[in-house]
Amino acid sequence: MIREKLLPFSAATLAICIFASPSAAGTFYVDNSGSPACSNSSTTSGSAATPWCTISYGISRIAGGDTLNVKAGTYSEDVFINRPAGTAAAPTVVRAFPGDTVTIRGAGVDSGRVKIENTSHITFDGFIITNFNQGLHVNGSSNIIVQNTKVHHVGQEGIHVQFNSSFVTIQNNVVHDTRQWQFNGEGIYVGSGSTAAPDNSHHVTVRGNIVYNVNDEAVEIKPGTHDCIVEGNDLSAALLDPAYSGAGAGTIEINESINGNQVWSSNPNHVVRNNVVHNTKMGIRAGTGVTVYNNIVHSINSAFPGIFANNLNGDSYVRRIYHNTVDLPSSRAIVLAGGATDVKNNIGVTTMNNVATSDSYYVNKAGGNYRLMAGSVPINAGIDLTEIVPTDIEGASRLATLPPDLGAYEFGAGELPPAPPTSVLLQ
Repeated sequence: MIREKLLPFSAATLAICIFASPSAAGTFYVDNSGSPACSNSSTTSGSAATPWCTISYGISRIAGGDTLNVKAGTYSEDVFINRPAGTAAAPTVVRAFPGDTVTIRGAGVDSGRVKIENTSHITFDGFIITNFNQGLHVNGSSNIIVQNTKVHHVGQEGIHVQFNSSFVTIQNNVVHDTRQWQFNGEGIYVGSGSTAAPDNSHHVTVRGNIVYNVNDEAVEIKPGTHDCIVEGNDLSAALLDPAYSGAGAGTIEINESINGNQVWSSNPNHVVRNNVVHNTKMGIRAGTGVTVYNNIVHSINSAFPGIFANNLNGDSYVRRIYHNTVDLPSSRAIVLAGGATDVKNNIGVTTMNNVATSDSYYVNKAGGNYRLMAGSVPINAGIDLTEIVPTDIEGASRLATLPPDLGAYEFGAGELPPAPPTSVLLQ
């Protein structure tokens, strides 16, 4: 047997090991309350005892992977985050200190915004953003998380992801009262309006947000984007602008493709699932390749459809509309106005593999409970689409008792979804 010779572990070897190891991420503080006294100074450590005064200064001082805690107060500044990038294992975190109310307030609804630009692996968490022209922009960035943030009373759109951003998650936020000045009033907006130079933002997930009282779409996915997911949101009182008087836009809006000028030659492959869309104008527009499933759409203004599929630019992508509960008259529950479509296992229409709605199907329609009553027609009435839709709106398996049920719920699923904001009224 050959034995390796063991070398002595010298002090010099120990020193090499110490200096070769990465430094631990730091935790720093911004606190403008006056107690303790803050200072934007290179001699101030940014500790809880000696905090910095502004978010912008704190961002300029931290390193990638650090956490910047912002203590309670109002911070009147245009926060610009273009550094420091974190990593997948150690993102940079800019957050309101847990349990504190932190407001970032602009100079007016005609100026400014909070911006994350040309960076990566940033988590932005827990703020209130108000009184800016635009709320929060994510520009040209990747692996960004924006969460637990409230954006309200802004001049144009609430949260905007654009300029080829990728792998961005917008989750558990509240957006309301947009377009307090002029032009865009979307709640959450992905991509840009240019068709000459398409914005190919991709793999953007819009999850678990509440959006209401917005002048334009609650969630809009623009042409040129691809592989975006809109899931688990509660959306209401959108399209408040009186100009929205027909079927041109949806509370969830999947825009048309860019035919003939499309960087991505394959299906845009968007997904709209597990959302509750209610007390609003048009529900969901499927304007290009998208799979729309497990959504509940109800209390839609009588001039508008619940789900609307159309094709303005002649693409061949299929709009797949499966397992939705659309509590509207059949004539406007799911309206097909162009484009390739596949419509199955829905409650709302009388076409093959679907069924019209009936109050008798639901546990408590008046209370917003669209679970299925025992013995109701939709139970086990579907065809097997479990390769695409393996679970219902609450994650209950559709494989348990095949064939699956029609609509968003499998019979016997769990607890009620959260109630919509009480301030939202039918428009």
